[in-house]
Amino acid sequence: MREMALPQYRYEMPYRSCWKAFGLTYPIAICLECKQVVEPTREEYSKTGAHGTWYYVHKHKLAFIVLKRSNSGKRDVAAVGDVPAELVEEVRTLWEWEGACIGDIEDVIERFLAALKLKEAGAGGKR
Repeated sequence: MREMALPQYRYEMPYRSCWKAFGLTYPIAICLECKQVVEPTREEYSKTGAHGTWYYVHKHKLAFIVLKRSNSGKRDVAAVGDVPAELVEEVRTLWEWEGACIGDIEDVIERFLAALKLKEAGAGGKR
């Protein structure tokens, strides 16, 4: 008998990092089922490395927080998919207003997902 494969969701997200001109488009993939940040499975870049595409394959649907910075330094946050609003607002405050770095943003997202996991485990144990 043939074994059924789990469905896999595939995504392509643009990446841009022009350090000389300060432009940036940086997607962060989030799995709300697994409660974790998902790394790209493959990355392709232009010859200069400034532009590219990140590819994601995962067993659950993913949501994305996309950090953007224009060449003039203006920062923006975009949410793609079902990203919790409170997470988007926290990231937006840190990225746009406080000028946090990408590593700090990833830490905040991981802490948020860990808190969701604990909250879910606590609610499951009370039943």
